[in-house]
Amino acid sequence: MSLREIAAKTLLPRNYSSIYMVDKYKSTKCIGNLFGRGRKRKTTATTDRLIQRKLKYDRRKSASTVKWDPTHHLSARINF
Repeated sequence: MSLREIAAKTLLPRNYSSIYMVDKYKSTKCIGNLFGRGRKRKTTATTDRLIQRKLKYDRRKSASTVKWDPTHHLSARINF
């Protein structure tokens, strides 16, 4: 099957993305991305909610104080 036929059946334009998807399927037999292949998270979801709550409470708070607060209270380390 040609790339033109594949693009027509999948309703995708014939550009780099369809060629990339075909090549990826040929090499891995899967189109989806693998989990855990990005930048690892420095904070947990709980810490993220705490930071957002602190910023909603006091919007004039600087980034350095926001960085210091969770470290002081939760013993979590945040890098900006």
